[in-house]
Amino acid sequence: MLHFRDLLGVLGSGAIAASMVFIAGLCTVGYMLGGSQVEIKGVLGLGTAARNIGAALVPASQSFSDPKIIIMLVACTIVILIVLFPAAAWLRRKRLPAESNR
Repeated sequence: MLHFRDLLGVLGSGAIAASMVFIAGLCTVGYMLGGSQVEIKGVLGLGTAARNIGAALVPASQSFSDPKIIIMLVACTIVILIVLFPAAAWLRRKRLPAESNR
């Protein structure tokens, strides 16, 4: 709750839109490089887009004194959840018809 207002301040800055584009782009690139199997493409796309926020928080909190860096990492984590859960559901629906033909 210490920087809750700062976190809300990110909403109008364009940072959320930038992180959505970045995450969607990572997911797309990972999917496209995933080969020919739909299951592998989906896993690689989601894995590429799901950045390791836990690993980023440690050096960010130890190396920088500006709380805006941590706030952006937290905001990006929320965006990852918002973008990747629907993407995972879409990939699941895309995979299910292919499995019923087997």
